Amino acid sequence: MGGVRADLVRSPAFLAGTLVRLLCLAALAPTIHLNWFAPFLAAVPTAPSADVWTAFLAQGGDVRAFPYGLPYMLVFGPPVWIAQALSGWAQFADAARLESAGLGLMALALDVLLLLALIRWTGRVREVIWAYWLSPLVIFINYWHGQLDVLPTLLLVAAVSAVATRYVSLGGALIGLAAAAKLSMLAAFPFFVIFLLRNRRRRGGLEKFLAIALVAFVALMLPIVLSEGARTMVLQTPEARKLYSLSIAIGDAIVFAAPLAYICVVYYFWNVHRISSQLFVNIVGIGFLPLLLLTPASPGWFMWLVPFLALHQIRGGRTAMILGLLFSVAVVVTNALTVEGPRDPFGRVLSGELVWQFVSGQAALIQNWLHTATAALGLLLGAQMLRDGVLRNLHYRLGRNRLVLGIAGDSGSGKDVLVNALSELFGRSAVTHISGDDYHNWDRKRQMWSVLTHLDPAANRLEEMTRDVLQLAAGGTVKKRHYDHETGLMSRPEEIRPSDVIIVSGLHALYPPQLRLRQNLRIFMDMDDALRRALKLHRDTGTRGHDAAAVLASLDRRAVDRQRFIQPQGKHADIVLSLAAASPRELERAQAGDENFGAVLTVTLDEGVSVEEFRRAVVATSALRIDVEHLVEPGRVRVILSGDSRSVDIRVLSRRIAADVDDYVELTHAWRPGWVGIMELFVVMILVERLRGDVSWR
Repeated sequence: MGGVRADLVRSPAFLAGTLVRLLCLAALAPTIHLNWFAPFLAAVPTAPSADVWTAFLAQGGDVRAFPYGLPYMLVFGPPVWIAQALSGWAQFADAARLESAGLGLMALALDVLLLLALIRWTGRVREVIWAYWLSPLVIFINYWHGQLDVLPTLLLVAAVSAVATRYVSLGGALIGLAAAAKLSMLAAFPFFVIFLLRNRRRRGGLEKFLAIALVAFVALMLPIVLSEGARTMVLQTPEARKLYSLSIAIGDAIVFAAPLAYICVVYYFWNVHRISSQLFVNIVGIGFLPLLLLTPASPGWFMWLVPFLALHQIRGGRTAMILGLLFSVAVVVTNALTVEGPRDPFGRVLSGELVWQFVSGQAALIQNWLHTATAALGLLLGAQMLRDGVLRNLHYRLGRNRLVLGIAGDSGSGKDVLVNALSELFGRSAVTHISGDDYHNWDRKRQMWSVLTHLDPAANRLEEMTRDVLQLAAGGTVKKRHYDHETGLMSRPEEIRPSDVIIVSGLHALYPPQLRLRQNLRIFMDMDDALRRALKLHRDTGTRGHDAAAVLASLDRRAVDRQRFIQPQGKHADIVLSLAAASPRELERAQAGDENFGAVLTVTLDEGVSVEEFRRAVVATSALRIDVEHLVEPGRVRVILSGDSRSVDIRVLSRRIAADVDDYVELTHAWRPGWVGIMELFVVMILVERLRGDVSWR
């Protein structure tokens, strides 16, 4: 955080935004501070009461003065009370202005905290300053008009961040606190529930989240419910009636547009079957748009959208920045001319009343056009947020189309090891594995194996395997047999259900063209032949109980079919993984069953993948040695890695390459050490880039 503070101090844009805020605090006193918020808070110490709302109304206070819950009083009360004491000590001071300044300074402190939260969230100081700190909407809401919605907005952002980063209990407490501060924050609550239900890695925390959120909300709302004055000021606020201002008459019935649109948004996202942390953030921002665009929203309401708008602008680039800025300016201009301005040193210079004096006959028309322009820009912004933040999101796309991985290679090339590692990576409950061994034509003892080898496509039911994978990918169930390597027999057919990720592995996983077309990522295991023979000999004699001489004879007999049917599949692969022993001595260690033998991993893949970024990350964070070779074959690159790699090194690499990698892996997963972990990392890196749209699907 010290580095962030240094970056802020050195940033001219941050200093400019801070100067504007301080000038506003010094020169302006928002009318709603002077007429509403400050008088209510100032009345608390002067007329102490267990029921401050009822006492305030009994003294003739304005029912609109403080439509907020206890968290507002606890946060904004102290600066007003300090200002009240200072004005009593300094007789010449303007008490009302001092109290307004106290409110403004507290809003500034919360504003800074929100800025820091967004920087920590994104890790991008410069972009956050431009998108948030220099936002005209933020400055207008907090310092010109004087709304205090920065408090529930900060609590909401903190709640979203906590739940998205696995601190579900803390997130429940924060959203309960936010809703108790301002009931409007309940609009975000359904999206928390949907996220915790639809994100398999967070699902276990839903009950805890609901319990803690409910306790926090009820504990802080109980004094409001028990107070007649608070019920009038907080629960029956005129602001709530704005939700019903736009309606559609259907016969004698009335349909309220904003609640209807909001319910449709909630239902739409309820039908998204996979929701990542990033998708969750985007959904919360979009969820507020119907309430802002289909109601005469108060300026403070737009503050709820600002952090999510800033995140969208940062990730969306120049177009998102421009559209977000136009929307912000439209909201500011519309509200500056239609709501009461602040008290300023020049009388009413900042009031829209001066403008309307020149266009008195056209005031209503101009206001309507301003609202129309704001709504139009808001709809365009919402469409852009939906397109970029949802429709192009990895987990949204996975929820609509299951991920299919194909892993092919000769026997003993490491297919099963990689399948097991990837199953742990994605979570075994999220993976359906289809093994090509289950589609052999015959049991092990059949005489046909003396005529054909397992490597010959004619000895396998590849059409049936293709149909089963396509059926599972479409969401259907299949019945298939299972080949038992210990007995050499096929089991009775059993029902297999689809999961989020379908991995099809085997000798011919990349052989059928129709199967290849459906695979989102095609992997070929091309292990060095000497190492493959050594590992297969150790596996088949040790684990499967085969005779060593029979294993070696089988390898020799299959050599022709290997070159004819297996190796050509490598040309269809998106990534080829080839492992070789680092030396003859390391080969002997592998043959003896030592899993920690020294090896060299060669990865051949498309140049479009961020290989250079990966190389820089390896050099900066691990002890691995890496070389990158650009092949004569167009568009292909070879990465050669050697050395030791620990689980912690691979985890650091994964986060450096894809900051949101934890969205794609099992919470309890520990990256495998050694070469298996590096293979996992390449698979995830390519998948994430492809599904983000950085590399086109093929």
